[in-house]
Amino acid sequence: MFPVYEGINTIKDAIELLWHPIIINEHTGGVPILKYHIEYDQGGYSWTPLTVVDASLADPIVYLATELANNRTYKFKIRGENIYGKGSWSEISYIRPTGVPEGITPVETGLVGTNVYLEWQSFLSNGREVTAYEVVF
Repeated sequence: MFPVYEGINTIKDAIELLWHPIIINEHTGGVPILKYHIEYDQGGYSWTPLTVVDASLADPIVYLATELANNRTYKFKIRGENIYGKGSWSEISYIRPTGVPEGITPVETGLVGTNVYLEWQSFLSNGREVTAYEVVF
């Protein structure tokens, strides 16, 4: 068996991978996992080793992949290793780092009767749909 991703956080140029360690069982030969290997693909068909993570870390295990391109889809896979060797790869996770929206254009205001109106151009989304605007007065 392999680690299962429980949750993933992204920011503009990084992705946080999070998984629970493999439990010692018949799939691990009855011995603990010593380390996890992480590989990624930038959208082509070439897997690149990213890092090796010590399996003795806390549960859950978290790794922050940095220096990534905003709004580009990456593929990640993980596998465990113990004294008997390396296990099979996890299912592939497709993840795209995105950032918070950037600033808007200057706000234009106006008064029509007793109503105030506000007008602006949309944010640069940074790879993620803008779902709400907050107006504070």
